[in-house]
Parts: sequence; C-alpha cells; structure tokens
Amino acid sequence: MVKQLENGEVNIEELTKNLEYTASLLEAVYIDETQQILDTEDELQELRSDVVPSENLDLWCFDVFSLNRAADDHALRTIVFELLTQHTLISHFKIHTVFLMTFLDALETVQESLPQPDPRS
Repeated sequence: MVKQLENGEVNIEELTKNLEYTASLLEAVYIDETQQILDTEDELQELRSDVVPSENLDLWCFDVFSLNRAADDHALRTIVFELLTQHTLISHFKIHTVFLMTFLDALETVQESLPQPDPRS
C-alpha cells in the first residue's frame, strides 16, 4: 500500500476499504477499553468498607477467611484498597484507581495459582 502511494498507483476503492476497516477496529478497541474502565469503576463502587473491619485492620486481628467470603473471594484487593484509602495513599501518590484495581486483580490471579492453606487447620 505504501509503495502504491509512493508510485501514485493508489486504488481509491482499496484504500477506502482499508481505512474503513482500520476505523472499525479502532472503534471496537475503544469501546472494549471503555467498557473495561466502566466495569472497574462499577467494581470500585461495589467495594463495601463495612466488609473490612477497619478498627482491627491496622492490628491485623481478624478472620481473613471470613473476610474473603464477605468480599466475594477478593480479600487481597479489598484489604489493600481499604488500607490505601484509609491512609490517603491513593490521593497522596495520585494513583489512578482503574490501574490500581487492574494491578490488584493481577495479584489475586497469581495468588489463586498458589497453594492455599486449609481454613479448618
């Protein structure tokens, strides 16, 4: 296509089709990325501070298995987000919450692949 442009041998019909295809791909990527951001924002609104025992959080004296059940298997994400919020570190370091949640989701994915302790022992 570039050689055709350089040589003045451009097929306008083919160029139009390629540009329309490229535009539709960019639009699809944009819509997908926007939806992912909106989904993450919705998840942030669903995080309930009452799930995390704030008064005990700094003392680390709570049942992490109960917390994990209450947080729909997202104890790590919930605790980290609550700690960063409670100590105003998100605003202090200007952390974009979408990126933070994406990072925490990735950490949870790795955590899930590791052997888990038995809550009954």
